[in-house]
Amino acid sequence: MKEGIRRVAITGFLWTFFQQVGGQVISFVVFVILARLLVPEDFGLVAMANVTVAFLTLFTGAALTSALVQRPEIDAAHLDTMFWTVVGLSILLGAGAWLFATDIARFFNEPGLQPILRWLSLCLPLSALQQVQVSLLRRELNFKSIALRLLISQPIAGVIGISFALLGFGVWSLVARLITSAAIQTLVMWFTVKWRPRRLFSVPHFRELFSFGINVSGANFVAFMSRRLDVFLIGYALGAGPLGIYTIAKRLVVLLVELIGGTIEHVAWPIFSRIQQDQRKVVNAFHKATHYVSLMAFPVFAGIGILAESIVPTVFGDQWGPSAQLMRVLALVGLVQAVLNFHETLMVGMGRPDLKLRLQAMLAVANLIVFFVAIRFGLFAVTVGY
Repeated sequence: MKEGIRRVAITGFLWTFFQQVGGQVISFVVFVILARLLVPEDFGLVAMANVTVAFLTLFTGAALTSALVQRPEIDAAHLDTMFWTVVGLSILLGAGAWLFATDIARFFNEPGLQPILRWLSLCLPLSALQQVQVSLLRRELNFKSIALRLLISQPIAGVIGISFALLGFGVWSLVARLITSAAIQTLVMWFTVKWRPRRLFSVPHFRELFSFGINVSGANFVAFMSRRLDVFLIGYALGAGPLGIYTIAKRLVVLLVELIGGTIEHVAWPIFSRIQQDQRKVVNAFHKATHYVSLMAFPVFAGIGILAESIVPTVFGDQWGPSAQLMRVLALVGLVQAVLNFHETLMVGMGRPDLKLRLQAMLAVANLIVFFVAIRFGLFAVTVGY
């Protein structure tokens, strides 16, 4: 049993690492090319629309599907119930985003946000259609198929986005890329996973999943407030241009957090769920994983902080020079997040998402206070506050 789990963990890590490196590197290369073709306002507008869609995603019930991975036993009714829950809520929220796009654009004082938000609202139902399939693959520790989902979608979406930019479509190149990526990922999952939903919704089964998933949903909500509130406030108070500069500064840091912490995190969650009854195995696995994450994170983010002034103009172009100072500060954030994210994965894998919820709530309150004070002093102050 021990050797079996170890073999699955190693295989899962390799495929997830391949997914993270391949998918994130492709995505980053496309991002760099688009950064050289577009202006800060384009990235700022899409960041505003993205943060709105991400906020609505918190209420689609997608986090409830984590219970499908964590529960020792599930049956067909669990899958059917969760599928219709997530898809139904996503359609309602997507329709709401479409209808109220004008009001949201007025709130941000950016009229150009309206059509962008309406089109990106399509990502809500598109992404919802794959949630149960992804959870089944994670439950089966089938990381190969999950990796292929991104490795297929990212290059195609990237080519479409770059083509739109070269043809002069501006901000719509970013929109086209995001919608294409969501659509292709869903198609790959439906071709990969043979399971199909029945027209069945079971209230008792929903309650069983809800009791675990609601804590994950709550933790995701407060995590959003602590980690995406910066985007919301910069867009609201400073506008699309400064938000675009901030987005460029944050992109490389987010990439490295995903590559370092995310790779082990995606494998660790189902592994912790599988061995949660054996505390000694969990402790040993946790210590090893934390060791490896820290070993990679410390030198990488230290290097980013030191070399930011050279990295930004070399990679993104001279027009993004103001992003360098912000990137130096955000490197410290990346170091903390790479390690901290893994600790939160342990909590969920052990069936204690309530602990993650408490931790994220404390972070959210702290960030909320700091951001509201820092926003008065400009973009750099918000970055330091973060």
